Amino acid sequence: NEMANWLNNAFIACLWPRMGNKHKKDIAINYLIQNFEVGYIGECHINLKSLKNFIALIYSNQEWVNNPLSVTDKALNCYGSSNSTLGFVLFTSPLSSKQIVKHKEELRQLFKSDKHSIHITDNQTETLEITHLAFTKEGKDKWLSVNKYYSLIPIISENWLYFKKVSWIRFKSYIYKLIFR
Repeated sequence: NEMANWLNNAFIACLWPRMGNKHKKDIAINYLIQNFEVGYIGECHINLKSLKNFIALIYSNQEWVNNPLSVTDKALNCYGSSNSTLGFVLFTSPLSSKQIVKHKEELRQLFKSDKHSIHITDNQTETLEITHLAFTKEGKDKWLSVNKYYSLIPIISENWLYFKKVSWIRFKSYIYKLIFR
């Protein structure tokens, strides 16, 4: 968190669970290492509720966050189905925001998942907000729902919701494409 406080050219990349397993996240991390000065790499195991809370906080200045269904949809798309790890890469760069966006787009193309695989901050204010949420106890308490009594019912409910809202729709689209080629 201190790095972002002292450097005005610091950015943070959030590697959404949708990006995939550790190997795929390592590809993104290596890309960032090759192109920027990386100061910190970390990860956090999360559930869908935590991701939804995190997304609502980091995008709080955007209008679409006022609609709870939009936040749920974004969380479902970023959560994926094979991984529950949220990665963080804190880095510095002398590049302009426009150039950073080009790198962000390259990474998104690499993972073929539009805006659902990675988020990179656009400015220092966003970087400070996310580093506070990700790296401080006070910040994590706002979004990370860690419950040692986390029962099987919420896990089943979470997976059912993901299946219903994402996997089933993808499956139907795939079948439609096969039939109507």
